[in-house]
Amino acid sequence: MASANLDPDRRRRLSATVVATLAHDLQNLLTLIGASVDAIRGIAPAGTAADEALADVDRAIEGAFRIGLELLEIVQPDRVDLAVVDLNDAVAQARHLLARVFGGRVRIHVELTPAPVFVRADAVRLEWVLLNLVSNADDAMPHGGVVTIATTVIDLPDQTTNGGTAKTRPYVRLSVADSGPGMTQELQETAFEPFFTNRPGRTGLGLTSAAVTVGRLGGWLRLQNNVPHGTRAEVYLPLL
Repeated sequence: MASANLDPDRRRRLSATVVATLAHDLQNLLTLIGASVDAIRGIAPAGTAADEALADVDRAIEGAFRIGLELLEIVQPDRVDLAVVDLNDAVAQARHLLARVFGGRVRIHVELTPAPVFVRADAVRLEWVLLNLVSNADDAMPHGGVVTIATTVIDLPDQTTNGGTAKTRPYVRLSVADSGPGMTQELQETAFEPFFTNRPGRTGLGLTSAAVTVGRLGGWLRLQNNVPHGTRAEVYLPLL
């Protein structure tokens, strides 16, 4: 087999790319299945056996979605294929899947800049970062709430140059805010530590992997805490 002739590093990168692609395809399939469930629910009377079966399908969709996230947390490629991506378009494309998976408990609210915001990124990894942050926001609100996804253009000190005169440049800030109780100071200080989690059955790699991925795109990820009014995850990427 051809893969047997690959060196270990190339084999690992190839495996990571395949897993990322499969997870992305899984998310697309879940979106289609969810749309079919909605169509059937429109003709299934509430409280019937059919309605209860559809609720089971909804729970299965969420479970499969989270498995996809776990796979992407564990297998991260060392290199990503960068292209010009409109961040607003990426959010808009992910919105239906987010509403499908999390809409039963939380309301997804989107606030995008009027004009496109182009960044250099890998579209699949960027979508994964967004889904991961929304998943964390959902976990912070077990009794429901609002997740606000927003894009903003902001001028900040240029992080892409070394030394010299401090200059500013435009960045795109992608924020995912929840309306939960916020994080304790102790939890916020350990949130990015590998394998740290307060959620049973999770790897604890979500925020760590997301921060690494954003760093490979030339940006950074930080948390803004506002107890008792929720937490906001902020991704900063250079605007093209």
